[in-house]
Amino acid sequence: MNGFDHSTHQTRASEYNEGADVVVRYFGGIQTGGEERNQKRVLLHEADITRLSTVGRDLNIKDNTRIYDESQEASRVYFLLSGVVITDKHFDKYKTNVSNLVSAPHVLGLSQCEFYEDSSFSISVCHLISLTYPQMKAVSRDIPHLGEFILSCLWRGHQKTEEQLAVRSIRFMPRRLAFVLMELVHQQQFFDASTKNLKLGMSRSKIAEYISTTPESVSRAFSYLFREKYIDKVDRNTIRVNF
Repeated sequence: MNGFDHSTHQTRASEYNEGADVVVRYFGGIQTGGEERNQKRVLLHEADITRLSTVGRDLNIKDNTRIYDESQEASRVYFLLSGVVITDKHFDKYKTNVSNLVSAPHVLGLSQCEFYEDSSFSISVCHLISLTYPQMKAVSRDIPHLGEFILSCLWRGHQKTEEQLAVRSIRFMPRRLAFVLMELVHQQQFFDASTKNLKLGMSRSKIAEYISTTPESVSRAFSYLFREKYIDKVDRNTIRVNF
């Protein structure tokens, strides 16, 4: 006996395969659906969310919380209904990790294999509903446009990855940092339009990781933006944007 439970492994594999065909169709849509079709943003209705919550698991999580890790068993899919998370994926082709800022509504944790292909980490309070693959397959019969919603999320994620790779090619670090700040400005949880105050929501080390640099480089980039009056300091975690 080597301690490996073949029956448990076969059951998990069966559960995964039961819903995997749905995911493969969605991923396939990115390659065959056409750019014009995939750019359309599809939203979930209140009745859809109610249906998901009756089948899945309701999760309310705090900021700075790990949702799942890359290479863990991909047993659940997460529908992000409110909040902002960072996803992080390793690309062997680029020999780097690519992080994306993801806001609701979105779907997280979809994988074409038995393990998660990225990691996710909340940077605000988040409300999610998680489903197993068999549950997702079952609920897709009651929500006909669920596939279109997932496909639109995957396409937006693909576009974000392309953006991030382009940003990482920018040599002037303050410009890289400005890109992150503008992303946060578009998140209601962080930006007050009346005062132009922006809550950063991310530590400098997390920002450094996000734009593929060092915390020291991020600090120097902040100093440049302060000095040139593009931003003003309000408190330790808040700035005022002037652009």
